[in-house]
Amino acid sequence: MKRALVVGGSLAGLSAGLFLLRAGWDVHVFERSKDDLSDQGGGIVTQDAMWQALAGAGLTGRPGVQLKRRIVYARDGSILGEHREDETVTSWDALYRMLHGAFPPERYHLGREVEGYDETAEGVALRFTDGRTAEGELLVAADGVGSAIRGQMHPEVKPVYAGYVAWRGLVPEGELPAHARAALVDAFSFCTAPHEQMLSYTVPGDDGEEGFGRRRHNFVWYRPAEEKTALRDLLTDEDGETHHPNIPAMHAHADATLSPAYAAFVRATEKPKLQPINDHLCPQLVSGRVALIGDAAAQARPHTGAGTSKAIGDAAALAAALRDSDDVGEALRRFEAARLPIIREMVEHGRWLGRHLDPNEPGDGTAEGEDQAVDTLLRVAARAKDGNAAE
Repeated sequence: MKRALVVGGSLAGLSAGLFLLRAGWDVHVFERSKDDLSDQGGGIVTQDAMWQALAGAGLTGRPGVQLKRRIVYARDGSILGEHREDETVTSWDALYRMLHGAFPPERYHLGREVEGYDETAEGVALRFTDGRTAEGELLVAADGVGSAIRGQMHPEVKPVYAGYVAWRGLVPEGELPAHARAALVDAFSFCTAPHEQMLSYTVPGDDGEEGFGRRRHNFVWYRPAEEKTALRDLLTDEDGETHHPNIPAMHAHADATLSPAYAAFVRATEKPKLQPINDHLCPQLVSGRVALIGDAAAQARPHTGAGTSKAIGDAAALAAALRDSDDVGEALRRFEAARLPIIREMVEHGRWLGRHLDPNEPGDGTAEGEDQAVDTLLRVAARAKDGNAAE
């Protein structure tokens, strides 16, 4: 039985492990963290193709919240547009628990940080920072944006800062003020300002609860920040102390910029997180017996709402190519030929969706005018382009 070494024990790595096991491989997943990852992440927008791919690995559940509408709010709280649509959103931790629970624990190794790899006559040898090694016929890099494997394969590829950041937060829906809960819960909603955008949706609770009152509400707030000065200032208060993020400044700007429901939502968030928005794309996904998937291969801006679907789609496509061929090298070439155009299009689509958030772009920051901006948010944003993210 051929052995596959998967670096990265998050959603992409677990998906690769499950799909490759199903395809008849001897799989081991190596995660650098010493601790369980289940308390990480925020909300995830899903697509049917992602759930269908997971069903192919024997995972038939769909943990998540069913939403029925999209709404765009103006600064004064009035509705600029509304669109009826069924969609499923979930949380990172709920999906992680589902994948992790299905993967054999004896094949999942925590505290294994990768130093590098060497190609051998039979395949690949992994080197870990603690001096241990592992060998296999295939190495799958699913170790995220800062991938050590990509760093060795494509040292020239670096994430590129997009000129803006995302403030993120999760709040138990019972802790939202009543007026915010009435406006935001059970909807995929947006609020815009010049070169800014706020979106939110309801996700399962800490332990996967999906009943009303036991869930959480998730927000992502995009704001411009010049990399060397404004981004630093967002993290520094008037006394010069660094925080993550500057909470008083965040509250003040929310009050001045967002609808009343969203401003209240921001104030109810106990531990917001600040994420600089980057993207990158590798020119190749394969080198010898090494394959890149998920954010290790490419990071699209989150406006596509398809990063997780892309990662799971990469893993499914890789396993399918290997299952249909005894020649690993030939299978990897077919995998790259199938996935690279899809990934490239997603990265470009994310840039297009985020173009009005870049303060260096011409125009008023509303994507060619308010009518088109509202229509984009209702019908295009946070949705995989043409549904192809996880094919």
